[in-house]
Amino acid sequence: MSAVGELEIRTQRRVIRHFRDRLGYRYLGDWQDRPNNRNIETDLLTRFLARRGHPPALIAKALDKLGKAAALGGSTTLTKPTARSTASSDTASRSGPGSASTRSPST
Repeated sequence: MSAVGELEIRTQRRVIRHFRDRLGYRYLGDWQDRPNNRNIETDLLTRFLARRGHPPALIAKALDKLGKAAALGGSTTLTKPTARSTASSDTASRSGPGSASTRSPST
């Protein structure tokens, strides 16, 4: 393993210890090879929010916004889409789920 890989693993372990031991989070293990692995575990999050007394409608709204934010990928904002980004997303939605867009970017 490369030195960078070793440093990354040590850093991940240190972060896990911090969240578990100092912040009180429950570590669920390494899920990288788990089927249907996702960044957002909606079932766990739904139960967590419900236990804290949040109404189902608010939980659904939060999950929707969180899902949209996750779908943005590397974007750092959730601002209103511009006309250009709206046109791009309309084209992508017409190509169907799981399809790659064949439209080339305009120059």
